Amino acid sequence: MAKEKNLVWRSGREGIGYYADFSIGRNRYRPFLGTDLKAAKIELGRVRAEKYEDQRFDNASFSKFADEFLETHSKRKKSEASDRIYVENLKRFFKGKRLAEITSWDVERYQAARKEEAKTRTRDRDPEAKVSGATVNREISCLHTILSKAKKAKKVKENAADGIRKFHEIMRTRYLVNGEEERLIEASVPHLRDIIRLILNTGLRRGEAFKLKWSDVHFDDPVPSIFIRESKSGRSRMIPMNAVAFDLLSRLREAANGNAFVLNGIRDVKRSFNTAKEKAEIKDLHLHDLRHTFASRLIQQGVPLPVVSKLLGHASITMTMRYVHCTEEDYVKAVKSLEKYAEKATSAVFVPASSAAAIS
Repeated sequence: MAKEKNLVWRSGREGIGYYADFSIGRNRYRPFLGTDLKAAKIELGRVRAEKYEDQRFDNASFSKFADEFLETHSKRKKSEASDRIYVENLKRFFKGKRLAEITSWDVERYQAARKEEAKTRTRDRDPEAKVSGATVNREISCLHTILSKAKKAKKVKENAADGIRKFHEIMRTRYLVNGEEERLIEASVPHLRDIIRLILNTGLRRGEAFKLKWSDVHFDDPVPSIFIRESKSGRSRMIPMNAVAFDLLSRLREAANGNAFVLNGIRDVKRSFNTAKEKAEIKDLHLHDLRHTFASRLIQQGVPLPVVSKLLGHASITMTMRYVHCTEEDYVKAVKSLEKYAEKATSAVFVPASSAAAIS
């Protein structure tokens, strides 16, 4: 039998037949290819191509590719800062790993390990606090995007984060109740009071409030409004000013001293907000919850959900639904509203069919 390059007829674990025999780098491959020479040659070509491709995948470092992802993909996103934090955590866990080495089991191990880590930002206030499931979910989503980009670039065959079950998230729906607004404002320093009132009367996101410029506050329009050029959903929107917002912004404009920003370039009020909460004896309240309060109050006043959704800048009304808070009184009122139909039905004259026939 003529000798074929990289093909050997021999007895092996799979039986007697043609076995491949070739090396790529330091790795030697000798798989069974069958007993038919023509079919074995075709299979040899396929196996060699696959192994060469595998070697190319193996050389791609996760850390290096994740850094490339940040520079090429994340820089175009509003979430760049968050992506950088997620990637640092991912790189810490997958340090030294090649992209092709990451399996779905590794991703699940990452989930479990991160969920048990101490929460960095609240370590001083609550040493027992753990990283939330929501945070881990965002990191897994980031990993999925990275691996999708790697697959598209032919650096991995499969996305190891595909089909990974994420942690259940409970949507936060905290809003001001029972005199909390008055106590919070009273306990706040002047600039924080203005920010609180602004968000409560406009529903602005924290970032939207801090970045708001005077050029986007339209006092002289037929309906005085605030123009948000680009919201979190990527869409612009107009927010009409009520009397409280108009008076507040008019006062701030008089004291602006040429500053382009409505809030004079303030970027963070976390410390002053936490201090005010403690003085007011209010627990479990975030600045963003003032936006929740804005939405909840509109809905309680009977404002249609599509209108509330547009004012909030939501991409879909599904997000707005979280602000619908029904009490027992609401449910009772809802079913009682049907009683008028019952009254009409009982007051109508009922004529049996037999009687109707006799009359005719």
